[in-house]
Amino acid sequence: MSKLPFSHICIYEDSSYKEFFPITFSRPLFDLRFGSKTLLERILNAFPDCSFSCHLRAHLSIVSKIIYPKIPMNHLSSLRNCLFINARTFMEPNLIEKIKLFKKNRNQAIIQDGQVLCCLLQDQAIDHFWNLLKTIPSNKSLCNSLKNDSILSSCEASIIRSWNDVFALQKKAIYLDQQEFQMGLFKGKTPHFLSSINDKAIAIKKDCFIEDFVTLDARKGPILIDEHVYIQSHSRIEGPSYIGPNCILKGGHFSEIVAGPMCKLHGEISKSIFQEFTNKAHEGFIGNSYIGKWVNLGAGSTNSNLNLNYKNPYFEPNGTRIESNEPFFGTIIGDHVKTAIGTLINSGTLIGFGSQLLNKTLHQGTIEPFSWGNAPKYKKNNLDNFIITAQHAAQRRNCFIHPDELETYTKMHETLQ
Repeated sequence: MSKLPFSHICIYEDSSYKEFFPITFSRPLFDLRFGSKTLLERILNAFPDCSFSCHLRAHLSIVSKIIYPKIPMNHLSSLRNCLFINARTFMEPNLIEKIKLFKKNRNQAIIQDGQVLCCLLQDQAIDHFWNLLKTIPSNKSLCNSLKNDSILSSCEASIIRSWNDVFALQKKAIYLDQQEFQMGLFKGKTPHFLSSINDKAIAIKKDCFIEDFVTLDARKGPILIDEHVYIQSHSRIEGPSYIGPNCILKGGHFSEIVAGPMCKLHGEISKSIFQEFTNKAHEGFIGNSYIGKWVNLGAGSTNSNLNLNYKNPYFEPNGTRIESNEPFFGTIIGDHVKTAIGTLINSGTLIGFGSQLLNKTLHQGTIEPFSWGNAPKYKKNNLDNFIITAQHAAQRRNCFIHPDELETYTKMHETLQ
């Protein structure tokens, strides 16, 4: 294979991060999960021989450094050439091959439907682009900066523009992830009374434990079960689904789900994505939703994913109304959110970081970060109480919240009125 025309890659955020609130309030765009990996992990896997750095909002650089300690944040060494990749880019084979065909010593960019996916820049063009990134620019600004001195091309590739794209791409991500699993091979401990349908589309990695009377139905898509997963009796999983390392499924119906590492799930869950360390350990329905990290959904917590009039739900992540592409759209729940038992959440609801919701009213619309109480008159969650709760949640998983992370959350709390 020929040598790549670049050795360093910088993954950057543009101002579109606002369209993915509340998740991107506390994490960079590239940390959104698609199947078994985040957007950043998909880029790292695509170019294993390169060095990497990231450019993101300044207040998130410390938190991101904790998650990715080997990757410099907001720092770029002196380079003669650099490949810049938009953090919203979903890395897939045709795009990877297109990038590998870039020519040496030329400024080149791939732009799809007005969106910058990536650009390979040289010398002074690197400095100009890097200085522009310091402002967390709009995609339009980046396009304009490349038009005059770069060779532009297009590629049939995916870039996320809103939550509609995040949900739409999960199936593609799981199909791509099959390459890293031994399909049809059941490792770990599987019982005599396991019911599996379409075995060739199912993979179970080592050290998993599955109890009797579990059903794995892969007729509609693959089921990928990562290492150290524990699935209890009377769990039904329908593909396409991915269950991350050290997850526990405690019974229920799981249809087309993505679960990041260390999640505990129970009840009915459909077409939903969970970041790591999140609990939905009791009965209740979660559908067509994206759930952040360190979330705990109390017993019976349920969201609506379909309006009574069957009209497409809408959501407002940045004060701008965006309509769902289909009638089904649930809720987006930010990191460190807690809900009381019996909490009800309307379709199209966005729940801000660090909120604690009680169960006497229907929660709906856009809920600001650090909200506490019943709708519509929320109070601002007390910072000390939030920190104590976050630390206790982590200790229950034999983890801890890094002091730098707590300092970042403190500054976030202080900036809110």
